[in-house]
Parts: sequence; C-alpha cells; structure tokens
Amino acid sequence: MANYAGPWDVDQQHANSARAESILVSGVETAVGLAWEPADWGIALSDGFQWYDSIGMLPVIPAAAGRWGDDLFSFAARYGDEASMLFRHMDDVTPIVNRAVGGTGEAYNRLNGQGLYVLLDEAGNVTYVGRGDAPSRLAAHARDVVNGQYRGRIIANNNLSYEEARGLEQLLIDCFGGTDNLRNNYNGIALNNARRDEYLQAGLPLLEEVLRGIGGQ
Repeated sequence: MANYAGPWDVDQQHANSARAESILVSGVETAVGLAWEPADWGIALSDGFQWYDSIGMLPVIPAAAGRWGDDLFSFAARYGDEASMLFRHMDDVTPIVNRAVGGTGEAYNRLNGQGLYVLLDEAGNVTYVGRGDAPSRLAAHARDVVNGQYRGRIIANNNLSYEEARGLEQLLIDCFGGTDNLRNNYNGIALNNARRDEYLQAGLPLLEEVLRGIGGQ
C-alpha cells in the first residue's frame, strides 16, 4: 500500500475517530439491548405483567430505527421508569376507605395520621381544601364567621401520611380551579418546594378515590 504524502488533516482525523467510536458504541448498546429484551420480558411476566410494563419493552426499537430510535429510547429511559414506578406504587397503596380512623386532638399524629377535608357551598361546590387534624380543623371553621356558612366534609379521617396529605391538598386545589377560584389564600405546596414532586407522587394514587368521595357523599 502506498504511503500518503499529502497534508495531514487533523480535524478530519478527529472526526473519523469520533465516528468510529460512535459506531462501535452504538453497536455494543444495540447488542446489549437486544440480548436484554428476553430477560426483561421474563421479569415482567414473573412479576405479574401489567400494561405499563410495555414501556420497558421500548429499548428494542433503537436496533431498527437508527437515530430516531435512539431519541425514543432516551425518552423512554428518562420518563418510562418514573411512570412504571408510579403505576406499580398505585397497586401497593391501601385505599383510604380501608384504613382505620386516626386520632384527633391530643392523639393526632402529624406524620402518619393527617386528615383531608373540604368546605362546600349550598350547591355542593368545593370552596376550600384543607389538611391536618380534620375534625379539629372543621370545628374551628364552624366557629368562624365566614367559613361557618360552608358545610364541611372529611375526605380522609386522619389516616393519611404527611406526604400523601400534602400532595392531595395541592392536587385538589389544582382540580378545583386553584387559589383564584377557592378560599385558599395560597397553594398547599410552593412551586419552589424541593419536595414538591415527592408530595404530588405520594398523593396521586389516591386522587381518584378522593374525588369520588367529594362527589359521592
């Protein structure tokens, strides 16, 4: 083979090296991804396959879809696990209706015995969302000149964790039009609260049951 005697293009050499490395890495990732798929299916099936487990099967797509597939894989890897964890968590959460009533007054447990309640107008519309020692809080509202005109309803009778109550309070505020539409002067969770996502994720699995409770009693 004849030796190349022309000028040495350093930039082109770097580009060629980067491209070769990219091809090598992509090939290895694809091979690993394809090899993992049968194991991924086996784990899902042995654990009781749910529809959301299909999110975990998306990594097979990049093997045949090129760069678009890589982008889809990145999206699934970033958000798919969070969604899957949330739905799995929903299966593990005990419904409020199946929980024992918590203590009130001196027996109130702020960490593991939070309550959730709403105030309703004559038409049954939610006007206020609150949490804490629900029976005590409603008694205090009843003595208030303004809030006393509204009917209180306990949604969770001091049987929520602190995290669940924080999340549900904010979720309900959002569901019923926010602070502009309610008597709540401020949100239950500030936007810059470092634990905001944690609280919301804790409350979300119970939201449907809570909304049924508000509309069904």
